[in-house]
Amino acid sequence: MLVHELIQRGRADDIAIVDNGRRITYADAAQSIKKFRNHMYALGIRQGDRVALFSRNSAEFIYTYLAAASLGAICVPINFQLSHRETAFILRDAGIKHILTYTPLELDEHFEDGVEVIQHDIEPFADVDSDIDAPDLPADFDSNTPCAIIYTSGTNGNPPARR
Repeated sequence: MLVHELIQRGRADDIAIVDNGRRITYADAAQSIKKFRNHMYALGIRQGDRVALFSRNSAEFIYTYLAAASLGAICVPINFQLSHRETAFILRDAGIKHILTYTPLELDEHFEDGVEVIQHDIEPFADVDSDIDAPDLPADFDSNTPCAIIYTSGTNGNPPARR
């Protein structure tokens, strides 16, 4: 089973997510994930793309994460409490193509070295009906392919750069 298929394990009317008083059923969550998926595909997000997710914990975070995984993209969650320098390091190191965010990032002097990313505001994703239905993952999609890159550094600073 692939991570994005987990939402299909619950009974349609059972509560899957509680977020700030919102009680969201598995059926509603699956519908929102499909909308996010189609919209993300329409924005150009494709299998293998590394997509940063800059958001607080919320239902929309879950929708975005699972939608990215269902496209075969690699989600890179970024802690919204990191400094610009730390965020810039992750964006460069992970090879990010798209940032999905509630709060626009100020791409300032830390990005002068040519990092090119496209920012997308995820807030309206649930309200957008895309004319495009994202295709299913190919039948030969490998369930061992990474769906996320998680950056942690504890209290000792930046993690070592990728090699």
